[in-house]
Amino acid sequence: MSREAIFVNTGVWFAYINARDSDHQRVREFFDSYPGHLVTSSYVFDETVTLTLARLGHQTAVTVGRTLLDTASVELVHITPADEKAAWRLLRSGQINCIALRTARALSSCADSR
Repeated sequence: MSREAIFVNTGVWFAYINARDSDHQRVREFFDSYPGHLVTSSYVFDETVTLTLARLGHQTAVTVGRTLLDTASVELVHITPADEKAAWRLLRSGQINCIALRTARALSSCADSR
């Protein structure tokens, strides 16, 4: 039986690592009790490490990067040019209002909520 997966975006990762974030405790409690597996994208990896570097410093950014690259903790999916084009096309057409959500759906990382 496969575990349920959720797609985790930059804001959630940053709240998890930043103790001063207003959502820090809530996100930490969720992650600590979540039985499924976490999925994120190469774009989110880049955004999260860059944001952490800018706001929390080099050592914290390196620690975050190592954690996100640990395949036992997080599934890191790489967005292809075809994924980008499909998400952009749907956003332009008004069929979706969030490229990250469409990308996650395209990668079967979260349930279709349309």
